[in-house]
Amino acid sequence: MAQKVSLDFLKETITSKRRRLELLKQKEAMYGFLETPTHILIDIENLEKEIEADEAALRQLQASATDAPGPAGAVKWLPIVFAVTGLVLLTALGIGLAQNGDNPPATAVITPLPNIGLNIVVAEFTPVTGAPLLNPDDGRNLRDTLVAAMEAALADLPEWAQPGKVRPIEAIPDFDPAAREAGAAQLARAHHAVIVLYGRIAPQANGVYLVYPEFYIAPNAQGFDYGAEIVGATQFGEPVQFLPPFNASERAGVNARLQARIEALQQVVRGLSDFGLQHDDAAYLAFNTALNRLRESSPDESGQEVIHLLLGAVKLREFRRFSGLSLDPNTPVDANLAEAARKQAALHFSDGLALNPGYARLNLGLGGIALAQAIQLIPADQPWPETIVSRLEDARYFYANALPAPDEQSPYGYVSAKAQFGVAQAQLGLYEYYQQQARQAEDPTASRQLARNAYTKAETGLQQVVSAYQEAGQPAQLLEIAGQAQALLGKLALLEARYLTAAGQTESAQSLFKQTLLACDAAYPLLESNEQDGSRLAVYYHAKCLDWQAEAYLRGQPPNPTEAAGACATAVPLGLNSGVLRAEELTCSYLQLIGDEAK
Repeated sequence: MAQKVSLDFLKETITSKRRRLELLKQKEAMYGFLETPTHILIDIENLEKEIEADEAALRQLQASATDAPGPAGAVKWLPIVFAVTGLVLLTALGIGLAQNGDNPPATAVITPLPNIGLNIVVAEFTPVTGAPLLNPDDGRNLRDTLVAAMEAALADLPEWAQPGKVRPIEAIPDFDPAAREAGAAQLARAHHAVIVLYGRIAPQANGVYLVYPEFYIAPNAQGFDYGAEIVGATQFGEPVQFLPPFNASERAGVNARLQARIEALQQVVRGLSDFGLQHDDAAYLAFNTALNRLRESSPDESGQEVIHLLLGAVKLREFRRFSGLSLDPNTPVDANLAEAARKQAALHFSDGLALNPGYARLNLGLGGIALAQAIQLIPADQPWPETIVSRLEDARYFYANALPAPDEQSPYGYVSAKAQFGVAQAQLGLYEYYQQQARQAEDPTASRQLARNAYTKAETGLQQVVSAYQEAGQPAQLLEIAGQAQALLGKLALLEARYLTAAGQTESAQSLFKQTLLACDAAYPLLESNEQDGSRLAVYYHAKCLDWQAEAYLRGQPPNPTEAAGACATAVPLGLNSGVLRAEELTCSYLQLIGDEAK
């Protein structure tokens, strides 16, 4: 069926595709004399064709706009079929649909906001099912109040903060939390929004409503990079009272707490702008201001756990950066700053859990801290210390406490999948530790059994993460951890193959070497998609997977030195030139020795 496309939408689409094409060509150039992987060449070719088709459609639309009669400056809509992807018709949300007797429904097309800046869409608040509004305009009026507040918040942002636009939209139906969040996610994609504000409204006595405010944060939208702990939907505290109309004279009365919640939300938006653009100090200040505003107005402390999550997420990212775990070449490692950030992050996550023990995302944050501490304890070329076990067990405990996440805890935040990935990483670490113990012990039986138990749990957990990604329709929120999980399946198989080879169990080892090759082959498309979004972790795992495959090729029977050399020829420049790895961290640096053993 033909689709109606606006001039601005076509221009934004072409610009977006040109940016992606530029990234792909940079990657092609990075390989230098090496043969560029076939799928990159195919993506380049397909994008060039799509851009050519879109530009032709744009010329046709511009010509139509020029030739068509009508008011000055008006653009005539032209039905055309073209190569643009991602145009979402929100029929399931009841947006742009009308029935007129036997006539087919008229379909309105969403014209996205410019694909830059902190765009916000605010949905009309919808009545709780079975509870009609006292006045049909009350939900819309509440939305318009929020629109004005968000416009004021963005107006205060400096130009470098990319303030974006605010757009009012129709209501998201009052389905279950998962369906509401699915609607918010779809709206974010359709409108190029970073934040979607929405919620429910329920009539009470004496013309008063209870308002259930919610917001959705899109993953990696418009270049705003948020941690896995906070993307998705969040109910912003318990419901608050609302007495229409919302105006200054009412603020000291029934609407005081709602006013405070809106003012706190303004600070949250400012903080999200800074946090998404890596300005952590400014983000922390804004979130802290939001927390103080809530403390002044909410004696029951409702909503404060959400702010503690945001504050903890800022400090967790600082902890990772200053400890060198974020692979950020612009941030020098500083143990003192890392430890200070770690303590603040842990305090905020713990304070949030004290307020709301069921807020599963806070356990993700505490698990992330413990896992990062465990990684810090790993020595170079030495046996792991016993203290690492307690950190890994802490990580496993906190992540497991987020499993399963309660239904109201953002189904489209994929908290359970993220928690499962954390548990699996902790189990992988425990496997490596106990495997080392087994190699060093005179009687390896006990350590080997512990290693095998951890191996099974790690393998199952990583497979579940990849399956969750596939079964959920490959959502952007799970792309990064799905790629890493698939890569870690390759690492897990290789580590076990090494042990079995040394133990003389050659046949079982050979099967695992093949698993390494297959797992990493499956990981590359996921990792490369993430690399296009600027993920340095994706580059790290891409280079490491090639490195693991090179070893598997040489240790396999028969050895395949040609494939091993090809894998190393890509792994070394990818890892070293990007700065995510040092030469001593790549097995490829020592593969001649491994090759001699394999022969």
